[in-house]
Amino acid sequence: MNLDERLERIGEDLDKLKERHEALTERHEALTQSVEIMVAEGQRLQRLVESHERRLSRLEGPSAA
Repeated sequence: MNLDERLERIGEDLDKLKERHEALTERHEALTQSVEIMVAEGQRLQRLVESHERRLSRLEGPSAA
């Protein structure tokens, strides 16, 4: 393999690496967004549970303790 062929192959390999990097970056961004959504949903559910627990405590009254 002569120098020109090696340089061409290196260029092709570099292009493949750039494509893979872009794909991984896109996947990372999508995963980050998914995790942020799941965290927000978890926090919303936690607040809902706490609200229901307070309501249940009020309905049961002081004698339930």
